[in-house]
Amino acid sequence: MATRDRTPAFEKIKAEYKNRRPTRPVVGGSNFYEPDIDHHDNNIPLVERKNKDANNIQLKSLNVLPAWMQRVNDIDSNLTKIKTQIEKLSELHAKHVLPTFDGESQSDLERNIEILTSEITRLFHVTHQIIKTLGSDAKLSQEDTKMKKNIQTSKSAKLQNLSLTFRQKQRTYLSNLQRSSNSFSDWDQNYDNKEEELIEDIDLDFTMEQKKYVNVLEFEVNARDQEIRKTLASIQELSHLFQDISLLVVQQGSLLDQIEYNLDQTEQFVHDGGVEVEKTNQYHKEYRTRLCILLVLVALIVAMIFIMIIKAII
Repeated sequence: MATRDRTPAFEKIKAEYKNRRPTRPVVGGSNFYEPDIDHHDNNIPLVERKNKDANNIQLKSLNVLPAWMQRVNDIDSNLTKIKTQIEKLSELHAKHVLPTFDGESQSDLERNIEILTSEITRLFHVTHQIIKTLGSDAKLSQEDTKMKKNIQTSKSAKLQNLSLTFRQKQRTYLSNLQRSSNSFSDWDQNYDNKEEELIEDIDLDFTMEQKKYVNVLEFEVNARDQEIRKTLASIQELSHLFQDISLLVVQQGSLLDQIEYNLDQTEQFVHDGGVEVEKTNQYHKEYRTRLCILLVLVALIVAMIFIMIIKAII
């Protein structure tokens, strides 16, 4: 006897029935929908509708951070950029102090160093200004004000650390340039002394290669001297910024000291208040005891008077 297995077809139809979305409202004013077996619609909404003809679904409003809190992300982004560019500038410094005879590559390096130094200095100024004016144009509650001051203190400390790192890199680079310039100066002085001593034994006419070598050395010394002057200018400019950051950190530290002092005073007042409450409780207990003794004495006096009256009558 031949048979057919219809189980897979049944399971498929059952799965399709379960996955269908409701399309027909239930009689009786319900806001939900009952499934429609005869129709299949893939565009049925996934949320409840109070009116089946309505096309718009009102969404709940989302909580958005205030504008002054969003500026904290700008501060973090600038701090990350400054750190990355300081590392890149350090690599350029290391390449620039290496001896080379390629004047064009040295000029490109100096140009890149100057641009990168200016960009880092600009980021320092911009970030410092953002930290300084954070939340100044917003109406903040007491809790938001405390949070803002804590953020300013934290970000100022990070900016100060980056400023110290940048200044240290600049000083190291400057010392390396000065060392290289001094070595060229010593070579030039020794060369002049030897020239005076051996003027009778050598030919005074330089070859083209020697003249080119001397010109390269002279160009290198002048370029390094200009780079030293630019580095000094950037260090002086950064020094003023560092003073502003230090002043901001000191002000924040003074504010924290005041908050700590107020907390200590509050703790002391709470402790003194607890002592006073304990004394009040003790006085209250003693008052009850004294009141009981007084009532007993009054009762005794009344009883004695009553007894004396009875004896007098008898």
